[in-house]
Amino acid sequence: MRETSSMFQFVDVALNASWEIRKEALWVLSNICTTGGDEHVKGLVQVNALQPLADVLSLNNADATILGAALDAIERILDVGERHNEEFAKLFDECNGIDNLERLQEHPSN
Repeated sequence: MRETSSMFQFVDVALNASWEIRKEALWVLSNICTTGGDEHVKGLVQVNALQPLADVLSLNNADATILGAALDAIERILDVGERHNEEFAKLFDECNGIDNLERLQEHPSN
């Protein structure tokens, strides 16, 4: 229970802190998603970690490395959701992820 509370706080930082701190939190979320097990990924989705990852895709001034890390994390989340019959793709859409992903095509970086 305590771990879940800590992760909720961590996600809150990823959503609401200054950009430099948010960016570090996004790196951590991405690293957990890409190197952790399926249960880690599912736990992050349960504490709304998909929201800050989807939000960063809407930032035109974000550097390409953090965008790439967020995309890798989102890809892993969607893969885990598909394998475990979870509706993570629907959650991604509810976070405006699909719209943000489409707008990302206009990002200055290739």
